[in-house]
Amino acid sequence: ARRKAWKKSLSHERGHKPDPFSVALHRRDLNAMAPAFDAPELVQHTSVEAWDQWTEELIAAGDETNAKRTLSLAISISTPADLPVRLMRLSNLQHRSGNEHLAFETLMKVNKSHLRFEEKQLYDDLRKRYP
Repeated sequence: ARRKAWKKSLSHERGHKPDPFSVALHRRDLNAMAPAFDAPELVQHTSVEAWDQWTEELIAAGDETNAKRTLSLAISISTPADLPVRLMRLSNLQHRSGNEHLAFETLMKVNKSHLRFEEKQLYDDLRKRYP
């Protein structure tokens, strides 16, 4: 809804103005977004898909530190069905940044019995990293 409001405001439709949070999300303005990380009400009222999309954009931009933050927020509001995949992604990001212990702890939160076949293969590959 926020993305639609933002697009409508850009096309100069009357009565639709984006909120500052959506504008910051679109611009990936970390200074403007910083309060959102600490405001549970903003996190809860932003779709998990928006956090996922921002995570993807941050990864593509090479900003893995903030990608881990946005992915953690997506994990906090995701449904149990989507949780294992997001946890595996976070574990992989933690591993890539050299935090092996935390990456292993995050991976151990994944309930393998809730994974689909292809996800189980990914889990097994990630698990092989650790003795």
